[in-house]
Amino acid sequence: MIPVQDNWMHIKNEFIDSCESDINNIQRFKQLGLFRMLLPTSMGGIDGHLQDLLECQLQLSQHCVDTANKYIRCASAPYLVKQFGDAVFQEVYGQDNDALVLLYPGDIETARTMTVESVYDWIIVQHETDYCLINVANRNFEPERYVLSLEAMYDNKHILSWFQLYNRVLTASSIGSLEHVCRLLMNTAHSDLYAVLGMVLSEADEMKVVLHRNINHALLHIQDGEQIPLYDRTKYKVQSTNSYIKAVKYLKKVVNLTDNTEARSIYAQVNSMDLEHLNNVKEDFKGYIMYLNSNNNSDIYL
Repeated sequence: MIPVQDNWMHIKNEFIDSCESDINNIQRFKQLGLFRMLLPTSMGGIDGHLQDLLECQLQLSQHCVDTANKYIRCASAPYLVKQFGDAVFQEVYGQDNDALVLLYPGDIETARTMTVESVYDWIIVQHETDYCLINVANRNFEPERYVLSLEAMYDNKHILSWFQLYNRVLTASSIGSLEHVCRLLMNTAHSDLYAVLGMVLSEADEMKVVLHRNINHALLHIQDGEQIPLYDRTKYKVQSTNSYIKAVKYLKKVVNLTDNTEARSIYAQVNSMDLEHLNNVKEDFKGYIMYLNSNNNSDIYL
C-alpha cells in the first residue's frame, strides 16, 4: 500500500484565484509566490512538496495551456538549480528569492547572445553532456561552478531525478487542458456529448492520480535509501507520455462533437506541444523498450 501525501490539496486559494485574473501576467505570479513553491521557508518559500508543483501546473493549465507551460519551466527550476550545489543555489535565490530561471531548449551559443525577456535572471541550457547556468546580466559562466554533468545528475540516488520530475510537468498541462475543454462544454444540451464528457473526465482523473502516485512511489524508494528500479523508472516515463497521448486523443474526440471555437483552439495548442525528450517513446512503446534493451547508453530521462 503506497501512502499518498495530501499536502498538494492545500495550495493557497489566492494562487488558484490568480488563474482567473491576470493569467498572462508573470509579475502577478511572482507577487503571489508561485515561483517560490520549491524554495525553503528560510528563503521566503513555502518548502512545497513536488505534488504541490504538479497540482499547481494542473490548475493553471485549466485556464491557459501556454501560460501553464511557461510557468512550469520557471517554477520547477529551483529543483534543478539545487543540484548545482548549495553555493550556486544561494547565489541564485539568496539575494532575490523571486529570481526567475529560463530553461532554454536551444544551444548554448544562442543562449549567450539572444535577447531575453527582462523577467528572467538566469538561463539553464544543455551543452553536450552538461547543463550550464548562465547569468542573463553578463552571459558568462564559470565551468567549475555553473556546469552540472548529466551523468552526475543521473547517478544521484538521494533525490527524485530532475528528469523524472520533468517528464511529469511536461505532460500535466495536457490533462488540465482536457478538463478545461470539458468544463467549457458542460452547458450543452447534447446528451451524447454529456456521456463523452463523463468518460473523458473519468480518464483525466485517473491520469492525475497516476502522476501523483508515481511521485510518492519514487520518493518512498529514496526515503528508504533504495535506488528506484529501472522497471519503475521506465513505467513512470511511459505513463507520463501516455497521459499526453490520451489527452490529445480525448480532446480530438470531444472537439469533433462540437463547433466551440475555444475548445478547438485549446486542442490545437495541446496537439502542437513539443514533448522534447519524450518524443522517442511517444509513437511506439514497444520500440522504446527494444531500444532500452539494445542500447548501451542509458536514457537519462528515466
